[in-house]
Amino acid sequence: MSKLQTPFRYDFVGSFLRPQALKDAKAAYRDGKITKEEFDKVVNEEITKVVAKQKELGFHAITDGEFRRTFWHLDFMWGLDGVAHENWKWCEIRCRACGS
Repeated sequence: MSKLQTPFRYDFVGSFLRPQALKDAKAAYRDGKITKEEFDKVVNEEITKVVAKQKELGFHAITDGEFRRTFWHLDFMWGLDGVAHENWKWCEIRCRACGS
């Protein structure tokens, strides 16, 4: 880890922009062009890369970039008791449009 001392405090929440390889794999999986195992392999490779980059930059806290997460607020909500997950047509359209 880096011994870098900055004159200011900084934080990051852990989410990184999705690399193109991950976006492409997500679309291919959603469209049935690759298996879950193939998709997971790409996710793991991209997480390995983002972790290595953080180490290279001397980050003191390391994150997986939240590459396995779809929507942070929904992932949180599905963990609450009494909240159910329903597939709605508008959600499918939105997910296709935004690539999520």
